[in-house]
Amino acid sequence: MRPNDEKAPRRRLADFDSDQANQRWMVVNDDVMGGRSFGGLSFEAGILIFEGEIDTDGGGFSSLRLPLEPEALSPYERIELRARPDDRAYMVTFDDDLASGSRRVSHRAPIEFPAPGEWQTISISFDKLSPAIFGRPIDDLPFRKHLATRIGLLISDGVDGPFRLEIDWIDLCPNDA
Repeated sequence: MRPNDEKAPRRRLADFDSDQANQRWMVVNDDVMGGRSFGGLSFEAGILIFEGEIDTDGGGFSSLRLPLEPEALSPYERIELRARPDDRAYMVTFDDDLASGSRRVSHRAPIEFPAPGEWQTISISFDKLSPAIFGRPIDDLPFRKHLATRIGLLISDGVDGPFRLEIDWIDLCPNDA
């Protein structure tokens, strides 16, 4: 935003009430690289349910991804989401169109849920995102929110077994909202 512009209001990125909007979410599992994990998504009463099973032999991840409109994140500083997690470790990821060498960089941060099994609202600041390529941390430029093309939810915690994460909504927020 330019200095003279008004501050952007909080914006609901996803609330899972619209079948058309829900169809934009994609599942990507480790089978794209020979792994055996599986995960999927479903929607119940306006809740996104991300569940499956991680198999660390040959991969060990499952993810959901949602394309973003150009410059969708530009006026915002963080996301908030309302979720009910299990006791597994999840991450939020953002991709842009820029690459480091010949690989696309993703920027990620852990979603730190203090109370497994309970509904809670979590805030993740864009300045807490760290760059990685295929899950490996790298030295790269900070997250360039104006170039973001996709948001994702990821489980890759190195633990075999089932997982389930329920999401009620995801908001884009300015710093003081």
